[in-house]
Amino acid sequence: MFYSVLMLCFGNICRSPVAEGWLKKISFTHNMGLIVSSAGIYAGTENQPAQAHSISVAREHDIDISGHRARVLNDDIIEQHELILVADETVRKMTIHQYPSTSGKIKRIGHFRDRDIQDPYQKSKEHFDIMFNDIDACLKDWLKNVWRIT
Repeated sequence: MFYSVLMLCFGNICRSPVAEGWLKKISFTHNMGLIVSSAGIYAGTENQPAQAHSISVAREHDIDISGHRARVLNDDIIEQHELILVADETVRKMTIHQYPSTSGKIKRIGHFRDRDIQDPYQKSKEHFDIMFNDIDACLKDWLKNVWRIT
């Protein structure tokens, strides 16, 4: 059982903040006691808020990420988490290359479906809706298969 989960994407402004908010909400609703946070591998977005469409899509599902600020992955963040769920295979490979210690605890959000969560950065709201639906479906797989919540 994993109790600390890091959501990881490229810039920490689109996918991982939504995934973090989703899992925090579910953890609270089901009294799971998870520690959930997020980060990105790209330093160029540090301290930026989540994208407006990410905030909007999350809000439509009663998830508030309006206070989110992007942060960059580092050794301290890695050590604080037992499981790292990445948005896509590219981010997974880049993370393992830069931080070899993550190889044993890093999986894709879409692990059980063998799929990536596509990056909607600078795309239309519809792409963010698709992103949310993919995150929702894939994290439900984690709930069912890892945390045994249906």
